[in-house]
Amino acid sequence: MIFYLVWRHFIAAISDHPIKMDCARFRAMPFSRIIVSYQIQLVLCVLMTSFSLLFALVAAIESPPYLAENTALISVGLLNALWAVPYAILFRSKGDRKAYARVVKTFLVVFLPVLCFNLYQTPFYAPRWKYELDYTRIYDKYPAHVNGNMMEDIINSKIAVGITLQEIQDLFGSNYFINSFDGDTTLYFFYSNPSPFDGCDKLYIHMRHGRSTDAGYGGCD
Repeated sequence: MIFYLVWRHFIAAISDHPIKMDCARFRAMPFSRIIVSYQIQLVLCVLMTSFSLLFALVAAIESPPYLAENTALISVGLLNALWAVPYAILFRSKGDRKAYARVVKTFLVVFLPVLCFNLYQTPFYAPRWKYELDYTRIYDKYPAHVNGNMMEDIINSKIAVGITLQEIQDLFGSNYFINSFDGDTTLYFFYSNPSPFDGCDKLYIHMRHGRSTDAGYGGCD
């Protein structure tokens, strides 16, 4: 019903033809002022942004963070564009530069933080990862590394690829469990405190012929 009312008032504002108000308390107000008011724009912005972030959180369930982060960025941008673009076109066509600028600023205020969050990665710092452990969270007798928010930098920088087992222990510690199959060995590091959109809980490092060949997110189930 809210979107129906907003859409009717928006059509009235564009066409300059009055339409019958559905709420008696608004009868004394000009229809065009209701739909183009900044309060309506903020309501639409909050609704679209909240839905986008909720959708991203659902996408983060049992998934690596990059999937949900990209989902949040795209959905926040697209859904907010659904209200921002029509308002921007309307105000620009009417020559209302102040209202046009306000629409653009409101859109950027919600979009840029999501973009910055998507681009930022907590840098990997070996001593913190190695020694800061959570003994209240144990997986097969191994405590969780509490700096799970460093995972994106570990994966994207490929710092765990192409190194020996000794170098892995120097960087990440020895609190890992091993899974061997058909000549390949996989090390698993249990972690906690991941980034908000991280649905996994383990760092895996594949080993072959004494060196690591791959590293990524594990425990996404």
